[in-house]
Formats: sequence, C-alpha cells, structure tokens
Amino acid sequence: MTRWHKIFHILVFGAIAALAVVVFVLRQEFRAQFSPFAKSDPETTRVTYDLIERVDFPADDALGGSSPEETYLLFLGRLRDGTVRDATAYFVASKAGEWREILENFSRLDALPQLLTELEALPASWQKAEPEEGIAVFTTASQTITFVKNPHTSVWKIYSL
Repeated sequence: MTRWHKIFHILVFGAIAALAVVVFVLRQEFRAQFSPFAKSDPETTRVTYDLIERVDFPADDALGGSSPEETYLLFLGRLRDGTVRDATAYFVASKAGEWREILENFSRLDALPQLLTELEALPASWQKAEPEEGIAVFTTASQTITFVKNPHTSVWKIYSL
C-alpha cells in the first residue's frame, strides 16, 4: 500500500469517526430535550405541601395504590395491557391528559414496549425520599418520579414521571 493510500484511509476513518461522534452527541441532545423522561432540574421537581393543596383531588378517586410503589405497579400493569387511557388514571387529574397524549404517541410509534421496559427497570435503582407527609419522591440516576397522596381517599397518584 502506498503512502497516499494510507493517508487516504486515515482521513476516511477520521471522517467516519468524527461523524459517529456528531451523531452520538446529537442523539443524546435530542433525547435530553424531547424525552419525557429527561432528568429535570431539582428546583423544578421540588414539590411542597402547598402544591398538594392546589392539586385537584376528586373525593371519589379510588384508582391508585395504598403506597407509591403499588400505584407504580398498577400503572405498569395497565400500560403492559396496552390500555393507555386506564394507565393514565394513576396520574393526578391535571397530568392525566398530558400523559395520555404522550403514551398514545408512543403506542402509535410502536415504542410502548421499549418504554415499558425502561419504566419496569426503574424501581431496581430508585431511592425514596418522603420530604413531607403525602409526598414521595423517587430518584434514579436519570429521572425523578413524584407521587402525591389523595387526602380524600388515601390513594397515591403519580404527579410527575
């Protein structure tokens, strides 16, 4: 192989490597910006008791678990069954519509199984904190999930995911 061939191969390999790095960085940026599971700024995910008082909790809302963990498992079960509308019933009322739209988009794109796999893996690494009565915050390396307790029915609802 001549010297020019070697230089050509090095340049081509370098260009391919640079392109791969650019694609990787852009993919990470896209996921961070558009993923509903992108890690939030801790200041924006802080939930206070004042917020719970402003959440509209229906007095007859019985859909939820007796613990945040149970609510999460019920949510995953409905999602696993493919019933997006039923799955979003485990969110507080003000967030259910937003999450119904997000999950229906995942379903239309046939991405619900991959999303479900990611969601099912979260409890293995989450750490629980209960900053105040009626609030539970679970954090992982990439995400924060907040649950709030309905004061009327004592069921836990997903506030943020």
